[in-house]
Amino acid sequence: MIDTHAHLHSRAFDEDREDVLTKCWDVGLRYILEINIDRAGWPKARALAESDPRIFTTVGVHPMDVGEATHADLDGLESELAHPKVLAIGETGIDYYRDYSPHDKQREFFRRHVEWARDHGKPLVIHSRCRKDGPSSHDDVLSILEEVGKGEVRGVLHCFSGDVEVARRGTALGMKLGMGGAISYGRKKNRKWVAELRNAVGPDAFLLETDCPYLAPHPHQQERNDPSYVPLIAQYLADYMEMDVEEVARRTNTAAEALFGFRAKTADAPGSSDE
Repeated sequence: MIDTHAHLHSRAFDEDREDVLTKCWDVGLRYILEINIDRAGWPKARALAESDPRIFTTVGVHPMDVGEATHADLDGLESELAHPKVLAIGETGIDYYRDYSPHDKQREFFRRHVEWARDHGKPLVIHSRCRKDGPSSHDDVLSILEEVGKGEVRGVLHCFSGDVEVARRGTALGMKLGMGGAISYGRKKNRKWVAELRNAVGPDAFLLETDCPYLAPHPHQQERNDPSYVPLIAQYLADYMEMDVEEVARRTNTAAEALFGFRAKTADAPGSSDE
């Protein structure tokens, strides 16, 4: 299996990062995509990716961090896109749930990231979150993808929280749907929601992710999350889609490989598995 969204360079792992990674490989993870969120964190994310052939990384500015980011930060990060361990652009997107960054600046920075994706041929890792009673980040994200991406970009809607219509519109634009520990919260509701998504966009539209150290799956919500929980997340997804977990692993591996190209960048690591 593959964790397509981790933040292992976070200081939450400073005391035991190597032990956590050992645990991840022991449960059968094949690859980890380490997600960068700002210019300051990039050296640490890059170093982690360079430390192991099974870890890759991304370049971008998180929407909640764009308030203090500058255009010089963007220029500096864009220059890192040629690094051989950088497989994607992000974490980028729009967050209307927290008021950490001006909405207009979030949209401006997201447009710039989409331009990178179009110009450099790399997929996007997109954050989209909003309140039920507020403006829709999903609408704005998808509109910018349509306008700026021009049908030439692909990516993942990380920690997907949209409805069926958002899923249809997103997948039509080349987006996959990231499924993490949050699908295990409110399982009756999420079982119905995932089934509706599967019926609408098909079983190959999903990727597995943790967003660690956040959003640990049930029954570990009060614990620090890490990529070793990917098999548990896969089990929830398999249950909701009424599929064998091995089939979910195969389909999500195939989707992740097609989007990010892990295998093209490295030979299979010793001791890793296809599941």
